[in-house]
Amino acid sequence: MLTDHATIMERVSAAVAYVEDKIEQAQAAGELRWFNQAYQAWRLEAKAQGRVMTYAEARARLRRAIYRQILFGEAGEIAVMPKLFPSFDIDA
Repeated sequence: MLTDHATIMERVSAAVAYVEDKIEQAQAAGELRWFNQAYQAWRLEAKAQGRVMTYAEARARLRRAIYRQILFGEAGEIAVMPKLFPSFDIDA
């Protein structure tokens, strides 16, 4: 049995709102300090190499990691997930 488009979109909207709310709660509680520090460290190294990423892009990466963790049941905390920020390898 297929679910109609409107129902799916309601569920997606609710899931996105849930994740956004959780991120805002974590930000307000100071629980994203690790993320902000990791972003700042990455940004400083990236600047020296002529690379850039806005904070909005970094937050989008965080959201995607959280969605992946929820959707695919990936274990572990977001804070220790590899590849949240691009590496500085020559091929990157």
